[in-house]
Amino acid sequence: MIATLATRFAVLPLGLLQGALLARGLGPSGLGRYSAVLVDVNLLTTLLALGLPGGLAVLVGQAQGHAATTRKLWRWGLGHIALALAVALGIGLLLGWLTPQWMQPLQQGRTPLVLLLLCACVCGQLGRDLHNALLWGGQRFSAQNRLSLLLTIAQLVAVVVLFALHRLGVVSALLIQALSLWSFSLLFLWRLRGWMSQSAQAPETGQVPTVRRLYAISLRNFLHILPDMLLFRIDVYLMQWLLPTGSMEHDLGLYQAGVRVAELLLMLPGTLNAVLFAKAAAQEDVAEQALLGAKLGLYLGLLGCGAMLIVGKPLLVLFYGARFAGSFVPCLLVLLGCSALSFSGPLAGTLSGVRGYPPSVIFAQSLALLTNIGLNLWLLPRYGIIGAAAASTGAYVVSALCIATAFARHFAIPLNVLLAPVGPKQIWARLRQR
Repeated sequence: MIATLATRFAVLPLGLLQGALLARGLGPSGLGRYSAVLVDVNLLTTLLALGLPGGLAVLVGQAQGHAATTRKLWRWGLGHIALALAVALGIGLLLGWLTPQWMQPLQQGRTPLVLLLLCACVCGQLGRDLHNALLWGGQRFSAQNRLSLLLTIAQLVAVVVLFALHRLGVVSALLIQALSLWSFSLLFLWRLRGWMSQSAQAPETGQVPTVRRLYAISLRNFLHILPDMLLFRIDVYLMQWLLPTGSMEHDLGLYQAGVRVAELLLMLPGTLNAVLFAKAAAQEDVAEQALLGAKLGLYLGLLGCGAMLIVGKPLLVLFYGARFAGSFVPCLLVLLGCSALSFSGPLAGTLSGVRGYPPSVIFAQSLALLTNIGLNLWLLPRYGIIGAAAASTGAYVVSALCIATAFARHFAIPLNVLLAPVGPKQIWARLRQR
């Protein structure tokens, strides 16, 4: 786990540098258009996948790396992607013919090339998520981390070159994103096939997977990740609907610049979530690790908030440029909410792995999503992007409270133990022992 965290932290400054170059190259309005396309990519990918990556990860974890089982799940995943893309294409053509107005939100202000790149990103992300889930479920974290670091560096180099040549625009940024997703998919597949050939002699353990069982778990995962994804991105859609048309893209760009910096904090809980999910799915006892990881995440979150409050604004201007000075307050507010998620993230991953996406996690994310929508409808028209940031923070706190309560109930952890402070050095030493 420590090696995984170290690799992820090595990626953090690379992501920050890439975000700064994109912001400077695209400007607030360009960054707003680019971010809106990526949000559509994430939503379409989530809808088409129907939670399949999570179901695959659970079954691979339960099979404990059996090669024949992993191959079978891989074939089922490819079949699902092919069918989902065919159905989506058919529905899109039908809607475009019968009710073209329904397709206007997707097409509005976008050239055919941008729409083509959007589709390429969706296909690449589906493949990446499929192969990543199989590696993730098999606990092949080192392979994932090395490939991710390699491709992150390559992506950053491409952005640097285009920025230096003054060729960095929305189209070129989307092209880099599409190529990165396809590269992830192919390299993960290459590593996956090597692992399966090495584990060909491993005995099969656990329950034999079936398509019915796969989709039973996947659909529960879908009910979990759809509100989770919308919780983080519904504000982008609400801004497009509620903010004045003339300033919407500019304000959205400012907001997204701040949010991108704040969400870098979620790299730690996201990593712990993935690792603990896989270990819990494999029936390992990780409750103590999850609680220690949650407290470590909270400490780092509060430290990040303090640093942002003191030196955040000049640093944002230094990295993004003076045009993005308005990103500071949204960034600080969202960072507060991300601190709460840094505590609940490892707890949510453990609950999801050990119980196969239980209703408690789905309820937490759904309630948080409704909170986000309600607060945005009230605050966004009145306070603009600052109101949107405050709405997100309130929703993240609701999610964290619900998940922490569910975790404490499932593992019978008293409230004083859940909230008792533990020194960072002690946390780090105990995590290294595990």
